[in-house]
Amino acid sequence: RIMLVSDYHNSVPSGPAFEACGISMSAKLAAYGAEQRSAGKVDRRGEPFTFPDCQVSVVAASVLKSVHATLLMACDANEHHLPSSTLYRAARELLDLFRAVVPQRHGDDLATLPRLAALFHNDCLFLAHDALTLAHPYRGRLPPPLNKTATFMDIAMPLRVLGEEALLKQVNAQAVQLDEFLANVEWVPDDDCLEDEEEE
Repeated sequence: RIMLVSDYHNSVPSGPAFEACGISMSAKLAAYGAEQRSAGKVDRRGEPFTFPDCQVSVVAASVLKSVHATLLMACDANEHHLPSSTLYRAARELLDLFRAVVPQRHGDDLATLPRLAALFHNDCLFLAHDALTLAHPYRGRLPPPLNKTATFMDIAMPLRVLGEEALLKQVNAQAVQLDEFLANVEWVPDDDCLEDEEEE
């Protein structure tokens, strides 16, 4: 419902979006890196877990928050009368739903609005970044064999590829449009170029 109904134009800063997830490992590592950097101990280039400051959609932020909430439920599955494995798969499928639903539902806007294509690109990188460490904070509380096999790392690369494809399509469309605008333009020669030609 969030992906289908929400206005995809609405965005929030990536930092607060990570923090809203609570137990996000990448948020904790980024906070640790910020502390080290403020103490003059670490250069920002040495922080592989730090996600760049940018805008992400409210939709992506809500999806990531739902993924974390579902994983928390998987840790306490006995209280919710659902198997942990079912909830773990549901958390993974939320990211698959994002990959399937958002390009389909907002495809026309992604193809025609540069800002939206850039925002979708940020969203994909935002979700892929957290997917690298997403399962680790929960593993210790999951039952066997999930406590050794739970991971979201395999979802990171498809998300990155999807975002890059959307952005490259928009960049190519902008290049074609720019060529069309400039097709019949008569350029005024640069005086410096004319002087150089005369000298030659």
